[in-house]
Amino acid sequence: MKCVADTSAISRLERIGYLDLLGKIYKRIYAPPRVFEELRPHKPTTKFVESTLTPITFKTDKDKGRFNSLVRRWGKKVELSDVADIEVFIAYKFFTDADEALYANKGAQNKLSSYGKIRDIYELYELAEEEGIFSRKESIAFLESFLKLEKPYRPMMIKSLLENLLAGLI
Repeated sequence: MKCVADTSAISRLERIGYLDLLGKIYKRIYAPPRVFEELRPHKPTTKFVESTLTPITFKTDKDKGRFNSLVRRWGKKVELSDVADIEVFIAYKFFTDADEALYANKGAQNKLSSYGKIRDIYELYELAEEEGIFSRKESIAFLESFLKLEKPYRPMMIKSLLENLLAGLI
């Protein structure tokens, strides 16, 4: 599988200690220009950015213009203010062979999922289990790590998911 990753997905996975999971799950991880700009000064992700991310580049100025035009149009269409979120989607949909876009952003998932495969980072446990990377116990630890962040990530969703996993309902 291949994905286009958003800045927030990469930085949150780094904060919980699971950034290396992306390279285990995805054969290729693309990042559009804005994501590279946002991650470049972020020291904890430098090695990952340099060794793992594939930058989305444009062969011609015309291609770059088309990309920027699509970003503007889709930004208006789906009413997302974060340009990086739109760039990730446009790169996934029109400029790469990625299978999905990866976000840590409920708004992006809600507004873009009807147009393609949008995955939230908490859902990575499913792929990790399918690939034999995580046991169920490791999936639970992964999900619990989101709740330990200074500002817990999607706490209601993850708590509910954890209850179902612990009860053996999933």
